[in-house]
Amino acid sequence: MRPNSENAPVLNVPWDRFVEDRALLEPFVCHIRLSASVTPVDIAQVLRLADPARSTLLFEGPALLNAPTMLAPYEVHVEVGVAEYGLGDLLNLLDHIETHGGLRFTVDCGAAGSHEAAVVLASLGHPVTTRIDSLGDSGGQSFEETLDYFLHAKALTSQIEPFFTLIRSEARNAEKRPNLWQVNGERIGRHFYMSDKGEVTLSRRLASEGVLFGTLEDGMDAWKQSEPYQMLARWEWVLREHSSPCTSCEVFKMCSGYFADLHSPRDVTCEAAKSMLLDLAAAAAVLRQATSPGGDARVHA
Repeated sequence: MRPNSENAPVLNVPWDRFVEDRALLEPFVCHIRLSASVTPVDIAQVLRLADPARSTLLFEGPALLNAPTMLAPYEVHVEVGVAEYGLGDLLNLLDHIETHGGLRFTVDCGAAGSHEAAVVLASLGHPVTTRIDSLGDSGGQSFEETLDYFLHAKALTSQIEPFFTLIRSEARNAEKRPNLWQVNGERIGRHFYMSDKGEVTLSRRLASEGVLFGTLEDGMDAWKQSEPYQMLARWEWVLREHSSPCTSCEVFKMCSGYFADLHSPRDVTCEAAKSMLLDLAAAAAVLRQATSPGGDARVHA
């Protein structure tokens, strides 16, 4: 029996492994990764097998241009490698595809032109997520420009994540506030990522760092028993045990050591990210002060 999709674990999986390993993927909600080299025939094969209620299509690069124009049953995310698109190309994509709930875009904050792409897409009403997994000390200027736009632009008609979720929870002084792991789709126990080599871990950034739980064939119980999984499940305690500077940082509750080195927790590269979180916290404080005790702190939506 399939688990409820709202509570089921989420696996980001390459499209070819999705096609080949359907039986092993039964327990998961699948985020199906369609690479730039995917063909119309490949996409058609995925669409024949994917349950729209338990699948999200993740198009990398220009792969979306090979998709049929009608994808309405599916939620569709597009990862924009800005170098592959001019703004005119982005606008052509918007007219090309019909989906369930519209297109959602992910923009790499470290890529040239990422700020301009995020601004155009959000101003046109498309939800945008700015990738923070490689931020650290790089991509800071673009990220700051996009944050400034989110906080002050009158033309914004859609959400820009992770800013929207973080500032809303801070402004409302929510009892349970999401941290960077959660808003970036790296919630231990809920999110999993399969590399193109078939290795399973928490996310793409951890795959690139060689932090692996096992293979698909090992199964989820074995993944959870692996040493890297166990370390991540108690990550805040690991940071304290290693006297990481994260634990005394003023934005630790928002970050939870997201940028600490997993192999050496005392090593942290996060100045650009810390600056962004401090700006968000300051903006949230202003919103709290501007609303009545029983009011609703509002940000762009």
